[in-house]
Amino acid sequence: MLELTRTAGRAPAHQHERRDERRAGRRNGWLRGRRPLGIGLGLVAAAAATAVAVATVGSGGAAPAQRSAPGPREMVLAAAVQAERQADGRYLVTHVRNCHAEPVKARTGDYIVQPCYENWRWRARDRANESAVWTRDLPARPQTPQDEALWKRAGSPRTFPYSQDPKALPNLYRTTPTPWKEDRSDRNENSDRYFLPLTGRSLTAEELRNLPTDPKELEKLLTPRPPKGVVMDRRASMTPTGPGQKIVQATLAVSDLPLPPKVWAAFIRMLTDTPGVRAVGRVTDPIGRPGVALEAPRTAPASGGGTSMERAIFDPDTGVLLATVSTTVKRGTKEPAVYRPGTVENYEVIVKSEWTDSRPSRPASD
Repeated sequence: MLELTRTAGRAPAHQHERRDERRAGRRNGWLRGRRPLGIGLGLVAAAAATAVAVATVGSGGAAPAQRSAPGPREMVLAAAVQAERQADGRYLVTHVRNCHAEPVKARTGDYIVQPCYENWRWRARDRANESAVWTRDLPARPQTPQDEALWKRAGSPRTFPYSQDPKALPNLYRTTPTPWKEDRSDRNENSDRYFLPLTGRSLTAEELRNLPTDPKELEKLLTPRPPKGVVMDRRASMTPTGPGQKIVQATLAVSDLPLPPKVWAAFIRMLTDTPGVRAVGRVTDPIGRPGVALEAPRTAPASGGGTSMERAIFDPDTGVLLATVSTTVKRGTKEPAVYRPGTVENYEVIVKSEWTDSRPSRPASD
């Protein structure tokens, strides 16, 4: 019973309305692709520009005016081009880290800790019923230097309660990690089909391989469907709004799928073309890797009008999704007071994602 409650505690109830879709299936959040052989985007662009200049001067013409650097949107679309050039294999192996902000009450001042857990998974490309998952908890740590100072002032506790029910779960989060453990209930859990969270759809391996590469057609398939029995007017009034909702829903819908490279490229283009979603150019992900990003705001009525900025970060050389990040813009009236603007409410990092033709076994010990 404690283990079941512990899993639920990883996604606090006070963030439920804001992250309902993200949490619904994010336990298995992975993505696809591998770094290509050859040179990266920057070198390709430099080589092309040099070739144009040499050809023009050699033919007697004047050297062309220096080309302006690509804008943020062009950077993201270039990542989509790289995505469709990737090769896949028989199995997709992914290592994913999920972290969220957990408020801690203390007499010396409330602060935030950041519990994180990881999952390592392999899944067959052509057989939906062949997969396995291992999970582990990472040490919970104060989120910022300010939080660390308050944690030390509180006596540097080694365990932290579940904020929604601290009496029942006073030591849910810990500063010590746990070892990798296979979740046997998830082995081959999808029977013979791949499920698309929120959409009400499931796909065979063949259908997955034949998903549309046209962004608009792909968007139709990834559009959420309401669960059976849900009253639509109430659901509509409680559903988060804003273009950031599309980032959350879309990334969740494909988070557990070994998508073909061309389909993944279409997914990036689909998000890039979503009204209200803007490209922000070069950024770094939560573990310091360079990327290019799309972002948009998302407001959750059920949280008291809290608004977050939802960001998706892609590897410019492969198009792989590196991370999704949700950051507080305006705290909702029903959210903890320690949720200041700029607080990272939750993030998911794809630490590693690679295809292989050899059947994987288990994560390496570290």
